[in-house]
Amino acid sequence: MILIPKRSDEAVKNALKEVEERKQGLKKGILTPYTKLNKFTGGFQPGWTYMIAAGSGIGKTTFLNIIENSLYTVNKEKILLLSWNLEVSSTMTIMKKVSAELGIEIDKLLSFNEPVSDDVFAKIQKVSQKYQSQPIFYFEDSSSVKDIEDTIYSYHEECQKKLKEKGEKWKILVMLDHTLLVEKEKFQDNNGLVAEIGKMSIRAKKKTDCTFIFLGQLKGNQEKIDRLQNPMFHAPIKDDLYGGKEIWHALDWVGMMVRPDLLGLDGYTAQNLPCIDRLYLHFIKARFGQLGYTVYDTSKIGVNKLIEL
Repeated sequence: MILIPKRSDEAVKNALKEVEERKQGLKKGILTPYTKLNKFTGGFQPGWTYMIAAGSGIGKTTFLNIIENSLYTVNKEKILLLSWNLEVSSTMTIMKKVSAELGIEIDKLLSFNEPVSDDVFAKIQKVSQKYQSQPIFYFEDSSSVKDIEDTIYSYHEECQKKLKEKGEKWKILVMLDHTLLVEKEKFQDNNGLVAEIGKMSIRAKKKTDCTFIFLGQLKGNQEKIDRLQNPMFHAPIKDDLYGGKEIWHALDWVGMMVRPDLLGLDGYTAQNLPCIDRLYLHFIKARFGQLGYTVYDTSKIGVNKLIEL
């Protein structure tokens, strides 16, 4: 097969178009409800791949749900969300949204100890109604990398039809919770799976300009005694990401979450940062942006809220 390149004049033309569209506000990132995060990232950019990684039970799925819940309130553009809920069902995703909005813990919504009152049930119904019309598609079945890629192309074609028929321009956001739960090919190990997911995202975002947000897992290296005892090594690094070497090249931005109180720390990093009810989101890779971190209050994580500080 003879490869067909892009000439330099075409590349220059596309670069100038990109700058002009952004200058005019015609192309911009997908905003989150977090002001400081938006300032660092400019929002989740079209054609970029993001990874948010943490250990189990830290709050990364809650964080993703909060972003999802804000898509249609803080953004004016039309956004089509394709969400692979391979860890948490779409039913529980909706429950988490309701929990956050009403400030009621899920065990109470589900009547674990006593039935919810008729008044609370009426509130649940009212809050849930607004989610019905949102253009969100949840994929819960076991999916291979090829399944995910083919699905993205199919929905992109539908968006292109709407652009031609109605003049509507849609952004496609793909969320994957999380990478290690994608179906492996025969004889494929986890590292090979993660590598293939990364290659798929490179192909798909070039063809569709979609935005990827992956949830990933940290290895647990931060729990080792030598790192806990040395504040210089509290913060996460590249090698802490499971499959980091295999997928790193495909990622435009990597954020790693740490809750130091769950590690038993009294002071976090050499800066002796506060630990109680704190979640730190470290930006350890930003291909075209700034490195740094943002901080969140976790005192209301039981009702699926993380408050940016």
